Amino acid sequence: MNTPNSEPDATSRRTRTASRAPLVHARARRWSAVLCSVALATGAGLATAGPASAAGGADEYIVVLKDSVRDVDRVATTQGDAYGLEHAGTYSHAINGYAATLTAADAARLGADPSVEFLQRQRDFELVGGLGIAGAPVDAAEDPAPAAQLTPLSLLRIGGLAPETAAVDAVPQDFSAVNVAVIDTGIDGTHPDLNARWGADCSSGTAVVSDEVPVDPNGHGTQVAGVIAALDNGFGVVGAAPGATLWSVRVMNDAGGITEASLICAADWVASTHTDDDETNDIAVANISITGPGSDPETCGGDTDALHRAICQSVEEGVVWAAAAGNARRDLAASVPATYSEVLAATAMADYDGVPGRQSASQCGNADYTSLGRDDGVATFSNYATQAGDRDHTVAAPGVCVSSTYPGGQYAVANGTSFASPYVAGSIALCIGRGTCGGSGAEMAAQFLELTADYNQEDQAHGFSGDPIRPPASSHYGYLVHLAAY
Repeated sequence: MNTPNSEPDATSRRTRTASRAPLVHARARRWSAVLCSVALATGAGLATAGPASAAGGADEYIVVLKDSVRDVDRVATTQGDAYGLEHAGTYSHAINGYAATLTAADAARLGADPSVEFLQRQRDFELVGGLGIAGAPVDAAEDPAPAAQLTPLSLLRIGGLAPETAAVDAVPQDFSAVNVAVIDTGIDGTHPDLNARWGADCSSGTAVVSDEVPVDPNGHGTQVAGVIAALDNGFGVVGAAPGATLWSVRVMNDAGGITEASLICAADWVASTHTDDDETNDIAVANISITGPGSDPETCGGDTDALHRAICQSVEEGVVWAAAAGNARRDLAASVPATYSEVLAATAMADYDGVPGRQSASQCGNADYTSLGRDDGVATFSNYATQAGDRDHTVAAPGVCVSSTYPGGQYAVANGTSFASPYVAGSIALCIGRGTCGGSGAEMAAQFLELTADYNQEDQAHGFSGDPIRPPASSHYGYLVHLAAY
């Protein structure tokens, strides 16, 4: 396996796959419809928890093995027997390693094993969304079943075209050749406005792949999916990259938890699409509207952060990552993966009329959304960048009053950087689909940021109060994406 900073080898996909441990192939169980509770406080972010702990004084760890290990499953089993540990998922595409439950004494002994590079206690992660306002439901339907296609105001604000302004003979947009991974709560694959497929169920920390239709027992992932790629089909809503193939990568378990093992599993599965024998499933963009505690080591995770290493490797394989900045109205430097310099960190701005500069009332449907942000201003809950390294990869998108798909063939409105991030992911998917962005994952991210900055500097009226042209003191939200730029 390549180290995080090495160039991919020139061997064939089939040859590279031969040394990889296979994913678990099984007909996955139907998920129970357990809803995860989310915060309803005005502008309040979801708090991130500390490292996960197990019963009996043991903790959940990620064991990162050296790159020289070729059979991760065998080594994990051997070490389990030798050290008396319980291990769960194994990873061999983005990193070599596995998840394990260990006491401090066991961790110290295992850390001295010659095949182990480092051990890391797992962190707990949370969805970055579900923000509402007092007296108004988070998922208040704007229109439960639009008979005609609705272009959300949030999409109009970044260059989406309303049906009445499109040419009569215009060919519907279709970006189905671009594969986008939605690392979230799942996707309702029966929704008629989505082109969704089962990618992997990583909720247990082990990738389970299936030929079943993906399911979303929570709703968050389906909303994210619609923002990215709702179909241009004459009804419902439309996304930033209409029709892009959406791959459901479920990381939330039935109890509503998101472990670090599940996120590493997701990154490992994303990387695996570039090393298998099927070139048609290569993930080009990954969206992760999830956050946890951490920082950005300069060495791509170094010997402390397995998730960072896994994301770095997938970027080398050719994936662009979009990550929600967070909803705690604080410096994103303490939020991962948004602070990783290899991802596009998405902050949120507010818009209520679909056009720049009008400064309309902060009204979403019948609800007053002033507490979440004024028209053409920053979203009051959004995290932001302050450090130079974070400023370099931060970009803004609408994250207030965002209309999207919802499970059961429905449509709903949501708020949060959770929904700004998929606008960034959809915009980069569109850039790839049009052939404007190309090359490695890092090269495409750099092209995207440059195109976004150039557009905003040329059309300064497009931006918002809080962008780099109109910056608030010490807080950096980035330039606002625009579909015409790509």
